[in-house]
Amino acid sequence: YRLFDTFMIDSSVVIREVSFAVSDMKAAIRYFVEDANTTNNYNADTNFIFVGGVSAGAIVANHVAYMDQNDPIPPFILDEIQNNGGFEGNSSTNTQYTYSIKGVINFSGSLFYGSWVNNQNIPMYSIHEEFDETVPCETGVPLGNIPQFPDITTQGSCVMHPILDSQQIQNEFWLIAGTYEHTDYLYDSRLSQALNHSSLFLQRIMCGFPPVSVNEISSNLDQITIYPNPIQSKQSFQIVLNDAADKPISITDITGKIVTQNTITSNVFDITSLSSGLYTISILSKENVAIARGKLVKK
Repeated sequence: YRLFDTFMIDSSVVIREVSFAVSDMKAAIRYFVEDANTTNNYNADTNFIFVGGVSAGAIVANHVAYMDQNDPIPPFILDEIQNNGGFEGNSSTNTQYTYSIKGVINFSGSLFYGSWVNNQNIPMYSIHEEFDETVPCETGVPLGNIPQFPDITTQGSCVMHPILDSQQIQNEFWLIAGTYEHTDYLYDSRLSQALNHSSLFLQRIMCGFPPVSVNEISSNLDQITIYPNPIQSKQSFQIVLNDAADKPISITDITGKIVTQNTITSNVFDITSLSSGLYTISILSKENVAIARGKLVKK
């Protein structure tokens, strides 16, 4: 999205920058919607449009998904939106192409007003550190540790998710309690967990599976022991995981296509029919939600 080449010295500059970025993301979405309706070079399924980001990118995605003309928008924000082409923006001219957002991935983002999430039934997955000082999880001033930053408050994941819950809108929220950092989870072992949780959230939306809370997602994700791995001349593999008996098991290829699905009756699995390649093995709950996952390489 477009960046300002000046420091954010007053409130209007901050609001204008968010408005520009929202306009640019909406234009990017319309680009693929127009392509799907014309030359279809990208073969995009416009029934499944998801937006997301980290920090500033999440702030933009949240506003793309949830802010619209039906919201109670203060005049000082509405004026900047109107000056930038209105709610669809002026980043492109193909505004005749409409779309709907299927879900949001919000890594440490916020909205000017958290209540905006309740006007549309759009699912959200979020991760946020509890005492984040850069993008507050509660109501607070972004970059609050910089004295020169204008006094604009936003409302983060800690505000948005109770509202989503009250509206019975599908959502999951991983609150990283007790920390003051900003997106530190992207730089350690928690990254794998964040990607697993958010991808499962999208899977449930796309496949119609019921939602679950983050606490119900097993910590065993990506913890299946598979051997021998990689499989070379072997025609079978074994799984070591407690309490796996009688649970469904699914093997998908790198495109996400299910190549085999069965119920675990033994920890030894025949894969004679599998071609060489990389596969994901998922052990599922009775609701077809992955509770454990591992990678398999067949050479």
